Amino acid sequence: MVAMAKMKGNKWLSLIEANRWYRYIILFGFSVTIISRAWNFPMNENDTDTVGSMSSFSSLRPPNESLSSATAATTKNVALYPPELRPDPTMWSIMTREDMDKYLECDYEIERAIHTPETWIGMREAYISVVGSEKATVELVPNTEKTFETAFRLQFEVRQSPGKGRGIFARTNVPRGEILYDFSQSAQFKKGSEFAEFLRILRPELACDVLMWSYVQYFGEGVLGSRSNPKDYESQLSDLRIIVDLDPGSFCNDGGRKKGNMAWLNSKGQISRQSNVNDPPSARIRRRNGSIREDAVKSAPLVAIRDIAAGEELMCIYNQFSEGLGLMIK
Repeated sequence: MVAMAKMKGNKWLSLIEANRWYRYIILFGFSVTIISRAWNFPMNENDTDTVGSMSSFSSLRPPNESLSSATAATTKNVALYPPELRPDPTMWSIMTREDMDKYLECDYEIERAIHTPETWIGMREAYISVVGSEKATVELVPNTEKTFETAFRLQFEVRQSPGKGRGIFARTNVPRGEILYDFSQSAQFKKGSEFAEFLRILRPELACDVLMWSYVQYFGEGVLGSRSNPKDYESQLSDLRIIVDLDPGSFCNDGGRKKGNMAWLNSKGQISRQSNVNDPPSARIRRRNGSIREDAVKSAPLVAIRDIAAGEELMCIYNQFSEGLGLMIK
């Protein structure tokens, strides 16, 4: 996908308990959305395309090797950077997003790797290890050597998209109005310090990906930043979340309003246009045991806004992912 892997990434909002962090929201993507995303660190992900079926995704895991829980992969999480090589936590905690980008030597001009299921699961494990299983909005579930869960509701494949980088392609015809992506694998960070720690422990090339992919979602009421809103400024900040989609949904490229074919719809069934308003409404988070989370919500699903043909690339509308940009830019 484009250098910014969802202008989402371009509006990375460092939400934090410290002022230093929440003012460093990134408007980075507007200047780099035309650059193909890069990869300049050694990886074991040389595959050019990967196929997914419905909410599951094909795995390249060797036989007799599985990731059924965080414990099972603790000693071999392929997403983690060796502890002795990680940035100093004190130094890292005071870095801006730009500082991190330079420190990691992120290169956005070379074709980047298509991640294997092992990597996605490893990133989910890393996220849960930082925020704790009770606060995490992603659950680790038993996974076989063949499949793992994604937030997609259709058959899809991931491959390099000419001129754009990694992209997602439909494998079957999809009718208008079909739910395509339900955000069930999206990690939420309420504290910028936790988001920073997540970046710190990941392999550098993955941390660079996350810096591109991450975006800010507003889960409050009314208009974000409106002085007429009964909620004050600080209260509104508490309703912002840094989001990272920990599955191939992060590969969705921008089609804009002319070419985009998957989007949020508002309560009237129209393409949601105001990114600083919680419309469409948020969706409840249902645990795997069937219970509903009372302490957190997630984004409403993305739907097909027109008929999509088999083989066609799924294209997002990036400006739907821009909460907070006008409110907290450095």
